[in-house]
Amino acid sequence: MGIYIKYDKPFLTYDEQIDRLKNKYNLIIEDTDKEFARSALSTISYYDLVNGYQKFTMRDGIFKPGTTLRYLFHYYLFDKDIQNTMLKNSLLVENIFKTKLSYVLSKNFGVNVYDYLNPKHFKNNNRRNIYFEKVKREIFRRIHKFNPQPTQYYLENHNHIPPWILLRNVEFGNAINLYRLLRSPYKDQLANSLIQDNSNSKLNIDFFFISIKSYSKLQK
Repeated sequence: MGIYIKYDKPFLTYDEQIDRLKNKYNLIIEDTDKEFARSALSTISYYDLVNGYQKFTMRDGIFKPGTTLRYLFHYYLFDKDIQNTMLKNSLLVENIFKTKLSYVLSKNFGVNVYDYLNPKHFKNNNRRNIYFEKVKREIFRRIHKFNPQPTQYYLENHNHIPPWILLRNVEFGNAINLYRLLRSPYKDQLANSLIQDNSNSKLNIDFFFISIKSYSKLQK
């Protein structure tokens, strides 16, 4: 005779999953959206749709106020779409990111490297061991070691190096780190310019960061 075990992850029907998400985790699922919710949960796994982004969408074990299932579904599709695009067009994606980052830096801080790479515009990420001064040193160490163009040309022929020139010769990982360390609202400007959906700026940043991090892993 077998021993009864109460599993902590039992099978749940789609309707039971919906009730669990609403009542236990405070995810917003309107009654008029139940058919959509069933379709979403039957198309994309519960784990991928909900757990995949919980670091950014949940606090203290429940979803942050205003988080809907439609929003999670939308950004799941966005995340997969941007990853597929990155795989197919890696150089294009890197160029778009650097172009938009240089636009945000120059628009807000100017075109002099001492202005747009001023430490006051950035913050350190102690938890991830990412520090602005370290990133800045790596950027210039590479430039002084390899003398890459067009940055070297600007060093020799112009009185400043604007961000759209410098970033051409910055490794993508360090460009991403500059974004990671950039203070708000400038980080918001960059994320929103890429996602083009201003309905929730904070989640735009979070989901954009997930996609960028996924891309950086694919590049290794």
